[in-house]
Amino acid sequence: MQNAISASGEHPTKLVRFIFSRRQYGVQKLRPKPSAFLPPPNLPTSAFGIDGLDEEGIWWIADNVVAKQSQRDPPRARADILSAAVVEAQLTVIPDPTAHPRHVNICGWPVEKEKQLAIAQDLCAAAELHIR
Repeated sequence: MQNAISASGEHPTKLVRFIFSRRQYGVQKLRPKPSAFLPPPNLPTSAFGIDGLDEEGIWWIADNVVAKQSQRDPPRARADILSAAVVEAQLTVIPDPTAHPRHVNICGWPVEKEKQLAIAQDLCAAAELHIR
């Protein structure tokens, strides 16, 4: 499998997973919850490469790409994670520029829900939460 490559031709080192539900993050521990990373039934998890973006640029993607395409309210929070942590969790980062040039899918999830949850917990521990 291939890893995601940014517009500059380099692998993104930092990814973001946008969070729409308050139930998917904890305010006291300032950590995303496993449900923020769990894959949908079709198994890839949507994310974006954020190398070189400032806060405004990251939230612009949240509001103008993610919220509009999903026809939802803007995300309430986000989980920033190093792509190395995703790879360390035995997952792969695959480019999917059809929605946006920075869009990637986190793939390679096991089918078993217990294994998915264990991986999602590892990703949560490695992620940094940003709340609006």
